[in-house]
Amino acid sequence: MKYKVVDTGVPIIFLHGFELDSRSLIPFVEPLFHNLTGYQRIYIDLPGMGASKGEDLENAEILVQQLVVLISSLVKDKFILVGQSYGGYLTLALLEHFEKQLAAAFLIAPMVIGNKQRRHVPAIRNEYVHPHDAKQYSDGFLDIDVIASQAKYKLYQDRIMGPLLDNQSPKLDRFSQSPNYTLRNGIRQKKYNVPITVLLGKCDNVVGYQDQQEIAKLNARTEFQLLQNSGHNLMIDETNRFLTLFSKFLRERQIN
Repeated sequence: MKYKVVDTGVPIIFLHGFELDSRSLIPFVEPLFHNLTGYQRIYIDLPGMGASKGEDLENAEILVQQLVVLISSLVKDKFILVGQSYGGYLTLALLEHFEKQLAAAFLIAPMVIGNKQRRHVPAIRNEYVHPHDAKQYSDGFLDIDVIASQAKYKLYQDRIMGPLLDNQSPKLDRFSQSPNYTLRNGIRQKKYNVPITVLLGKCDNVVGYQDQQEIAKLNARTEFQLLQNSGHNLMIDETNRFLTLFSKFLRERQIN
C-alpha cells in the first residue's frame, strides 16, 4: 500500500473511506497542523484506491493484516488512528492488534454494519436550499449532503466526487457487495484501553448514527459527538465543527 508522510512527531495514521483516497482527508486536516506541531501525519491509500490503485483487495481479514504489517513498519511507539467511514471500520478492527501502542482513535462517520439492508439510517434533509436552486447541484450531492451551497458543492466535487470517479471500478463494486467487505467474525467484542471519539451525522443516510452505539461496548471512555446538521460527509456539512472537534481531540491527548 502506498502512503504519504508529512512532518515528524507523534504519528497519526489516517484511513480513508471506501472508493475514496487520502485526497478526501488531507485538505481538511492539514491546515490544522500549521498551528498544532509535534505530529507526524501518515495518509494511507487502501488497495485499489488512490496511489494504491494497482493493488487488489482480497478480503477484509487480509486487508487488516496488511495494515498491521504496514503500520508496524512505520511506527514503533505510541500513535493515533483516524478512520473515515470504511476506514473507521478498519480502525475498530485494528484495536485488537495495537491496543498497547494506540494512544487514541478518532472515527469519522464510521461504518459498523457492512450489509446496507441491516443498517438503521435516517432520511436525508437538505438545508438552506430553495427548490429552484437545487437544479444547480448534482443528485449525488443532494442525496448525501445536508447543507447545500456553492461552497459546499465545490468541496464535494473536489474531495469526494473527484476521488470517487478516479477510483470506481467493477472490482471495487464487486468487493463492496460481497461477504469479503467485512470481517467474517466481525469486530472482536472486548474492552480496549484506548480512548475512542466518534463523530456522527444526525442525517447520515449511508451508515446512520444509531448502530455505532455498539462501539461503546469496546471502551467505557468512548465519546460520541452527534452533528445535528450533517450527513455522511460531515467534514463538508459542518467543516468548522469537525475541525474544532478534531483539534480538541488532539490537544486533550498530547503524548510525551
